[in-house]
Amino acid sequence: MITARTIAAIQSAFEQAVRENTRGSTEAIKITAFPPSLPSEQNGRQLFVLTIAALEFRIIALFDFRLDAASANWFARLLGQEGRVLAGHALLDAMAEYVNMVCGAANRLISDDRRRTGMSTPFPLEPASRAQIQCIGTEQTLSLQVLSPQGVGYELLLCLCSTTTANVEFELTQQPSAESVGGELELF
Repeated sequence: MITARTIAAIQSAFEQAVRENTRGSTEAIKITAFPPSLPSEQNGRQLFVLTIAALEFRIIALFDFRLDAASANWFARLLGQEGRVLAGHALLDAMAEYVNMVCGAANRLISDDRRRTGMSTPFPLEPASRAQIQCIGTEQTLSLQVLSPQGVGYELLLCLCSTTTANVEFELTQQPSAESVGGELELF
């Protein structure tokens, strides 16, 4: 069982990780929790999934991005390449790297000396896959809307699972320092 305190810690870790990895952006990011739902329109969307796991629990992070010009421009700004047009594989690579950086930062916040976690690499999924979330057998699903002041953003679903015998209880022990610098998005 994953306790309410642990759920709050995981949500806080991901919110901190999102903010840490959008520091290069000139706008303040707004993060809002809302009940999980399916988007009415699946066209023009791209999902990425990444898993963070320990012996007692698993977090399946599902990022739901829009594939539109505004999102492409936002990722270009995060890359420090404003004016560059990101499309096709370049846009997907930027999204995957962003997912990796956000989840890596959250993983560092969640992991400590007693709780070692591992992380997969980002994997793209078709938008229709989101409808299968209930089949995973999650204990709790958190849904966050991440938005810039211009309305550009994405949805982040956090599917929390635990082993049947585990009582997962923890708080964040690490706080990001004001001087810590996250990785940079880089296109290869």
